[in-house]
Amino acid sequence: MVRAALVHTAGGGWLDPDDVDSVLRAFGLPVLPTILVDEPDAACAARSELGGVVALKAIADDVVHKSDAGAVVLDVVDDAGVRDAVEGFRQRFGDRLRGILVQPMAARGRELLVGLSSDELFGPLVVFGLGGVDTDMVADRVARLTPLTDGDVEQMLHGLRSSAALFDQARPNSVSKEAIADVLRRVAALADLVPEIAELDLNPVVVDGGSCVVLDARIRVRPRVWIDPLLRGLRS
Repeated sequence: MVRAALVHTAGGGWLDPDDVDSVLRAFGLPVLPTILVDEPDAACAARSELGGVVALKAIADDVVHKSDAGAVVLDVVDDAGVRDAVEGFRQRFGDRLRGILVQPMAARGRELLVGLSSDELFGPLVVFGLGGVDTDMVADRVARLTPLTDGDVEQMLHGLRSSAALFDQARPNSVSKEAIADVLRRVAALADLVPEIAELDLNPVVVDGGSCVVLDARIRVRPRVWIDPLLRGLRS
């Protein structure tokens, strides 16, 4: 999938939502069921297929944080609500609207972030921290280079300013370390095995009890050019 994407975009770019979903599922990451549509009737059919209450999310050019941009409508219970949400997206984003994601509503829980950034010299860097709409404002994050050892994962889990409160089992909304540790290991394996992934953003990863689920994800790919910084080159 990554190779095919790079054939169509020589310099790389962001994967389509369906490809993002497939890549994450290939590595066993807990992705929420998602249906990508482009018009109201298909969105209504997706709601019916998923059943129950759904969330709709707009895929639009230059939109990074969907909630901040008004690209998310939650708790949609019927076809009328679906059509209202789609029409709202069309009015807000116009020609920038590329598609609409339909997902079942997830359980409420703690919102975390797991990311990946690739450096030409040092390699992939796995990032973990508090997620959600305020992730940039709070900026409580920690990072480690791959490959991740069990010790690295443990240090990441305890490396946040909020770690003591986050994993305190005495608190009502405490987070399962095992569930997040598993996500960190799988993202690190993805980075090692698919070096064309330049950037990955799982935000939010919602943790509820002993399980977690990825609600939104982005992956940017680029051609991988191996550079040895220790080799000298001749000037032309």
